[in-house]
Amino acid sequence: MIRILISHLHFHQRSSEHESEQCQGSQDAWRSLYNVEGGHRAVVFNRIVGIKDKVYPEGTHLMIPWFERPIIYDVRARPNLVESTSGSRDLQMKASLEG
Repeated sequence: MIRILISHLHFHQRSSEHESEQCQGSQDAWRSLYNVEGGHRAVVFNRIVGIKDKVYPEGTHLMIPWFERPIIYDVRARPNLVESTSGSRDLQMKASLEG
């Protein structure tokens, strides 16, 4: 009876170790993915070679955890209004907004 209990406990211990290894593997795979949203771009910093030359467009990309880190930039165009005053032919000052 005691042998059966010990072997049963040993079996559960092995299966829980296997499950934790599977969880760790899936967490590592999840950490190696990153998303670049629409209107953004990314460059990757590598601890060995520095910033890579490639610019990554929107989408899901792979990286090596700890060795690489994505740096994501917002590249959307934004309106910029500039107020300026100028003289007309009759030398009156007019304000205008340009954008």
